[in-house]
Amino acid sequence: MIKLICYFLLAYSLTAYGQNTDVEFQNWFDFNSSFTINESWKAYGDAGYRIIFVSEKVHRFYIRPSASFQITEILILHGGMGLFSTFDNKINLWEFRPFQGVQIKWPVIFSIPLNHYFRFEERFFSGNLVNTFIFRSRYRLAAAIQF
Repeated sequence: MIKLICYFLLAYSLTAYGQNTDVEFQNWFDFNSSFTINESWKAYGDAGYRIIFVSEKVHRFYIRPSASFQITEILILHGGMGLFSTFDNKINLWEFRPFQGVQIKWPVIFSIPLNHYFRFEERFFSGNLVNTFIFRSRYRLAAAIQF
């Protein structure tokens, strides 16, 4: 029964729309890496290039080095800094994004472990059109299901 519910949720998530935007098409090229330093520390990060087609083509380069520290088996702290550059013919925008997060691997329901991830980001923008600050929080619920 639980697997049937999980299949339904997966199928529904593939048809649901999370954001309403004017984006017509996107290409993402991402590189993700991780390195385990010891039992507690892990270095990871991602870098990439994105092309976003709205009315014109917008380019975005980014790099986001990060680290995590495992306190217990269920509690992991995360932190890092993202650097984003967005540009087209008219816009040149830089974004600095330090973040902090906490990951909780609990509870285990019917042998399915749930993974909660709370992340807080401070977003600093600088460019030829805007200089501003935005605070953003994120939450992700994940589960690993064996088929």
